[in-house]
Amino acid sequence: MKMKTIVCLASIFITISSISSQNSNNQSIKHDDPIILEYNSNNKNFGVPIDYFNQEMDVLHLDKSQLKLLKQSALLMKQNKINLALNVLYKIKVDDSQGYNIYYLRGIIEMKINDLDNAYYSFMKSIDYSSNNTFKQYMYMVIAGFDQKKGFIFNSLLNLKKSYEIDSTYVPVLMMLGKTYETLGRTDEAILYVKKAVEIDRTNVTSLLLLGTICGKSGRIDEAILYFKNALKIDPSLIIAKGFLVSIYQENNKHLDAIKALNEIIENNTDTSLKNTHRSIFYSQLSYSKLQLDLKEEALNDANKSILLYPENLDAYKNRALIYVAKGELEKACKDINKALDLGYLDRYKNQNEADDILLLQAQNCKK
Repeated sequence: MKMKTIVCLASIFITISSISSQNSNNQSIKHDDPIILEYNSNNKNFGVPIDYFNQEMDVLHLDKSQLKLLKQSALLMKQNKINLALNVLYKIKVDDSQGYNIYYLRGIIEMKINDLDNAYYSFMKSIDYSSNNTFKQYMYMVIAGFDQKKGFIFNSLLNLKKSYEIDSTYVPVLMMLGKTYETLGRTDEAILYVKKAVEIDRTNVTSLLLLGTICGKSGRIDEAILYFKNALKIDPSLIIAKGFLVSIYQENNKHLDAIKALNEIIENNTDTSLKNTHRSIFYSQLSYSKLQLDLKEEALNDANKSILLYPENLDAYKNRALIYVAKGELEKACKDINKALDLGYLDRYKNQNEADDILLLQAQNCKK
């Protein structure tokens, strides 16, 4: 069984700095620290600071006519009239002092309408106009994400290196570099950058999980186990770390360790804290390890529980088929093999060994 990596990018953080506002006493307040704005790809909250634009002052040091356009664009965006908001922004004249803000906002809206090519251009222009290194560092990371989405991995690496050169201690860019080097098959460099992230912040469980995953995939099993266990020391309830440990144990035939870890996950999480789909996966993994130890009846019970919890669990049907083959009940085995195939097993594991395995299992045990 292959270890399944989980890549989580919860959000991209983008900055706008040096925005002036006024308090109720009309005293000028300059925000020297960047305002961190979140772009969440799930809910499309693009983090545009509309409230700043609605205040009656020269927020971006624009003349009155340009500021009016900016506020009009912000209002249209708040009303979800995205294309109109963008058209208004295009009318604003860009100068050297505030060009990076205008281009940044254009890019944000272009992302919202999925015009990624123009968003890429706008973000690049925002970097050209900006003298704020913090802003530039974040934007290089965002642009690197664009490159990766398009499959331009080497371009992504170049932009991440530019971000890294601005601040070599920033953990998110170190993690992105590590993941990018892993994609390129340059495992040693991937581990080097993620290790640096861990050394900078030893409480960052995401870094530990990424480092453990890379080590596990590259055959550095003892190191992988160590990093996952360190993540669990920080957060004992971290199910994902236990899941990674189980995968490593199973890949290296440490099935007693896998069973112990799986039982801990199931017993320590109530029905409300663990989704049925996840519980189904863990029971399926239990059945696999128990079968390897020739505990056929226990394995079958766990496989049945897995399917009952989530009737579309492809792996559970395959595992139960393996159990039935071991018990000599080929008719039942073939029924489960066909069920897994009907549910899309081959599409799920396209071009992977699992697809070949189930077809071989079918060929060896099922009549045509």
